[in-house]
Amino acid sequence: MYKSQDNNESCTNHTVIAEAPSTTLALRMELPWMYWLIVIGTIVVGGASWYLYREPATDGVCKQKVGIANPAFGRGIVFLAQYATPFITAACTLDHANKVLPAWVSLRAFTPGTLELWASALFGLAAFGLFVAAKQALSTNYSPLYNSKIPDGVVKTGPYSCIRHPIYTANLALLTAATGMSGSMWNCWILVLLWITYTEAARLEESALCKTFPSYADYMGHTGKFLPQPPIWMYTGIIRLITILGGATLTPRQLVCDADLAKFQANFEARSDAKVTLKYLRKAIVMGYITKDGQMAAGYVVNATLPLRYFTFLPKQERFPAPHEPSEQDFVEITCIWIDKHLTSYVDRGVVYLESVETARNRSDKPFLLGGSNVPRVHEQQMHAFTTPLRSFVSVVHKPPCPYWIYYGSADATLIRTCKTMLNVIFSDIAAICGLQTNNKAFSYKRKYKKVCKNVKGDAIREE
Repeated sequence: MYKSQDNNESCTNHTVIAEAPSTTLALRMELPWMYWLIVIGTIVVGGASWYLYREPATDGVCKQKVGIANPAFGRGIVFLAQYATPFITAACTLDHANKVLPAWVSLRAFTPGTLELWASALFGLAAFGLFVAAKQALSTNYSPLYNSKIPDGVVKTGPYSCIRHPIYTANLALLTAATGMSGSMWNCWILVLLWITYTEAARLEESALCKTFPSYADYMGHTGKFLPQPPIWMYTGIIRLITILGGATLTPRQLVCDADLAKFQANFEARSDAKVTLKYLRKAIVMGYITKDGQMAAGYVVNATLPLRYFTFLPKQERFPAPHEPSEQDFVEITCIWIDKHLTSYVDRGVVYLESVETARNRSDKPFLLGGSNVPRVHEQQMHAFTTPLRSFVSVVHKPPCPYWIYYGSADATLIRTCKTMLNVIFSDIAAICGLQTNNKAFSYKRKYKKVCKNVKGDAIREE
């Protein structure tokens, strides 16, 4: 009896070992038809992506667009994402695939549950809808990544009204959905590589489109690269909160009577080598900022009545608009900004700059804001606030004649860029106070911070 059991165990072990290969083969043959459909689909998608991206970027137009001669690496990343992602997702999602494929193929970063699977599926459907809508909005202007085609114009309809690269966004979202459904570590790595590739591609394309279409820079000012731009009230609200916490003390007041306008004129001309007449101030919106003891500490002018002050500085041959350029009646100008640094704080100065743009945007129906300066430091600041240069010339109105720069931008884009510039400066100042090194491109001059030190006699000295 014992011998019979031993024989049976021996036979059973032998049978299991002998049938192991056939069991693996059976598992391979019993994979559901959906798995094989997905595998075949990945081959088709991979072949299509290779066909789209096989074009070498060696012609002059493409070099001008993307800035590189042979973007094989970028094309390879996109090819890898489109070809490998569905296969990896299928291998990790289907239970049968995990039983027959090597462990490194189905390597997981996490194991998704039912909620993650449904959420990822819905997110993927939304991403596919975004892709279709963006493709329809582009129409004949569509071209694959790193393609040499230059579009016929700037598309601002559909998803492009708030996102500059919605197709890239859709592709990244689809890969994110695939990662959520599969939990694959491979998909996570591909997602990072694809994001880096799309970020570089977007930078190169935007640089070329700005050269081809001057209006594209303004379009960039009020749209997001991959996600919609936050609403304007959020930017201005943050700045307002910072100014309140910072202790802004000036009171804004619109100046109407000739006595106040004359005081504004005297303060501006005392701090500038330019002149402004009372006749001009009477037809414009003149804002003054008053301290608690009644002194005028800052001010600015917003004017939409022709002739505009900046256009009077232009030589006669440059007063006519170039092709694709707004005319004089399309602008509202922000001019005659002056600030007494002895009566204002760092926060007060920021309020003046922000409210000058807000006043020009809210109290005029003109589509573009105009700004200019002959001071290199202010010129550098305006490069970040406004989107497009209008003129660069030598002004003979100023004594002595000096270089002058004029910039413009749409109302919304200029306000958003002004807020971003101010936030950039604030964060850079905080980092500098904390001893961190920053590369603040908004202001190229060296900022100095108020600090109290002692001189030889022991008196307190403030350095600004």
